[in-house]
Amino acid sequence: METPAWVMPSFEISTYLLSAVLILVERDRLSDYHIDKVALAIFILGKPLELLLCEYQIPFQWPERSSWYLLYIPIALGLLISIGITDPKLMKVKASRWQWIIGGVLVGIALGAFFGILVRLQMEQVRGHRLTSVLLIFLPVQQVIYAGIAEEPLFRGFLWGALRRAGWKEIWIWLLQGGLFWLAHLYYLGQAPLSFWVIVPVAGLVLGLLVWRSRSVGASMVAHGFGNGVGQIIAYYHI
Repeated sequence: METPAWVMPSFEISTYLLSAVLILVERDRLSDYHIDKVALAIFILGKPLELLLCEYQIPFQWPERSSWYLLYIPIALGLLISIGITDPKLMKVKASRWQWIIGGVLVGIALGAFFGILVRLQMEQVRGHRLTSVLLIFLPVQQVIYAGIAEEPLFRGFLWGALRRAGWKEIWIWLLQGGLFWLAHLYYLGQAPLSFWVIVPVAGLVLGLLVWRSRSVGASMVAHGFGNGVGQIIAYYHI
């Protein structure tokens, strides 16, 4: 049975809106949810940038997308204006924060290399798309603003922070968020067993550990994006 065309736009837009509302409501306690200035900038600017990349078909031939995705613009703009007016207390971006962002990129590249090889193993036929410099540069970026924004603030930001404020030990939060992240990708079970049994649970635990140590979903956003992007490059493209 084919998924109705409205399902994905509704899910992705509502998820972005939910995260934006939570950011606004908790604007004076964002550090409790691992959201710093870097993560906030990626969140606000990322979706309008995704629309721009889609419009100009960068980094690849995008499928036709619903005009409902234009709702990203007023959501992002509304959050930006609200943050500017209310002037919330945000963690300063110190040198250590940028070190964690760079660390997130390196973790993502390592994960992507490993995951890309596994994806090739579960494919019946390796797809031989030619790798271009545009793909090499923009595919990880596209995944940061797609998967990174969609999943990191919710799973390793607000879920983690809410459970910690409720008195949970972080070891249990780390395991729970990894388990919920795994279940959220249940659709892989029948069609991509290595993705379901290995890639997703490993990614959930590694990204969770990165947030635990860095206290920034900005680091896990870039790790998530580079992991997905590099994995796709290794799995589906050749030089």
